[in-house]
Amino acid sequence: MTEKELQGRINIFLKQYFNTELEVWSVDHKKRIDIAMIHKSDYQKMFPIGIEIKTFDKKTGSDAGKWLNQARTYSELNFISYGKMLIIVAPQFSENVFSEGNLMHKHIVCDSATQDHNVATFLGQFGIGEFQRYNYEDHYLHKIIRLSRIVYNGLLIWDERKDDFRPKNIKR
Repeated sequence: MTEKELQGRINIFLKQYFNTELEVWSVDHKKRIDIAMIHKSDYQKMFPIGIEIKTFDKKTGSDAGKWLNQARTYSELNFISYGKMLIIVAPQFSENVFSEGNLMHKHIVCDSATQDHNVATFLGQFGIGEFQRYNYEDHYLHKIIRLSRIVYNGLLIWDERKDDFRPKNIKR
């Protein structure tokens, strides 16, 4: 899947919960974020979120580092119609690019990273968050459901399960 195709799929999914816009330029017209969005409950548009998307085909450590540096740079910029945004990376960096190894406590629940996953807090040190997929065990339906959430520095920003948006967890 190309980055453009992945961007389209993520955008279609998030439109249920967020007002989204593709390819938004920084005010200096030098950088462009893949998706800019505001949760539909954020009527005052105080907590914009930007998503920088990359695919994982043939990525090296250097490529991953460049992606994080790009996202960190974006977290310091003002974007047209949005200002500064919380920048997140997608798809999920934890478990896709960095897997927890022997030096880190494993935070695995139902074969999925918890929101306080060590890599999520690692990313937070660079001022960026991540779009995560996780498994939720629905005891009422007796099945595991694959859901999405946005996490910044180990804190939940948004969870698909209840369309739970927590702007107080966004560091301004």
